[in-house]
Order: sequence, then structure tokens, then C-alpha cells
Amino acid sequence: MKTEEAIQTLVNLGLTVLQAKVYLALVTVGTTTGRITAKAANVASQDVYRVLTELQEKGLAEKIIAKPNKYKPTPVQNGISALLKQKIKEYNENEKKAE
Repeated sequence: MKTEEAIQTLVNLGLTVLQAKVYLALVTVGTTTGRITAKAANVASQDVYRVLTELQEKGLAEKIIAKPNKYKPTPVQNGISALLKQKIKEYNENEKKAE
């Protein structure tokens, strides 16, 4: 799958474009620092730390306390599964509201 397609798939599953770029970079590079993730994702450093926090909240990354801090990606299969579960939950809630 091409990077653009992967980003679009993740956006369709509920991530922002920046979140998708950072997550894919983290998955590609593996456990690493925010600075290296920013370079790999081609995202500004000040943005990458905010996005990494958002990915942690979504269960797509884990912060490893060290000097410097490192971030570990959730495996893609698990990440997609979590995003799909969230989408299903949102769909069911919207369906109830529509009734």
C-alpha cells in the first residue's frame, strides 16, 4: 500500500492527516524519539509531540519514560482494530440518536 493510500485509510478510520503521518512514521521507524519521528514523518517538532500524545490517548502509541523519552507504536493490526472498534461505537451511538 502506498503512503498516500495508507494515510487516507487511517483518516477514514478517524485519524487526522497529521496523526496518520506520525503513526505511519512511528510504525516504520519503530521505537524512537519524538525528534526522529518528526523527521521521518516530515512534521514540525512542535506538532509531533502534541500528535504523539493524541496517539497515546487513542491507544496507538506508548510513551517510554527515558532520557530522551521514546515512543513505541502499537502494531498496525492492533491499531486498526482499535480504530474500527471506535468507529463502530460512534456508528451505533449515531444510529440510536437517529431513532
